[in-house]
Amino acid sequence: MSAPRTYRLYLLGIQKIFIFGIPIVFLVGWLFRMGALLLSDGGRSEAIIMIFPGLIVCLIWYTLLSYPYRIEIDEKGGITFVSLIKQKRVTPSEIETIQPDPRSQFGFLVIKYSRWKIRLLNQFDDFHDFITNLKTSNPSIKLRGC
Repeated sequence: MSAPRTYRLYLLGIQKIFIFGIPIVFLVGWLFRMGALLLSDGGRSEAIIMIFPGLIVCLIWYTLLSYPYRIEIDEKGGITFVSLIKQKRVTPSEIETIQPDPRSQFGFLVIKYSRWKIRLLNQFDDFHDFITNLKTSNPSIKLRGC
């Protein structure tokens, strides 16, 4: 058993603006456009077409709010990845691989465990400490590009 630890996502102010500000601008613009279409005469058919971009904006928001911003390790060694809308709890023995995300550019990692995958930004304070402790707990974890 070890002492509980917390690893926090490190983001600069400009990164927060790009990650959260741009989708907010799209959401507000979409809401104004939908309101204008619904209030205008004959705009209801266009509003139906505008549902698709709204769904895309919602998908972007869901993805952004699903990224963990904190990793917590409890005294028993359980790992909890905490995002703004959900938490995923795993044990070190469940984790199979940690590698860069092949679908994206630099800065994202995929942690594959027995049930699913967790995608996260590779900007956590003391993340090397997390990897070292994880590898000590489960030597069978395959690390690639970490």
